Amino acid sequence: MMGACFECLAMLAHTALERDRTAEARRWLELLRVSPVSAGDKYSARELAVISTRVALLSNRPSDANRFLPESWEWVKREE
Repeated sequence: MMGACFECLAMLAHTALERDRTAEARRWLELLRVSPVSAGDKYSARELAVISTRVALLSNRPSDANRFLPESWEWVKREE
């Protein structure tokens, strides 16, 4: 059940970003950050990083966006 809540909030954040509603996306992001996730859930951490990066870029904070990017892109290759 916890994962479903996180996924819904993530979907709402992405939808807000697609509709150019950065402030709304930022509110969903804050809820995501305090949302409980299951132990060992890799999806949530990555999804949180993606949304955080998008919000930072759209808020004209590229240095903040860089903070959320992974140090290595190896995980992307493993996910393919």
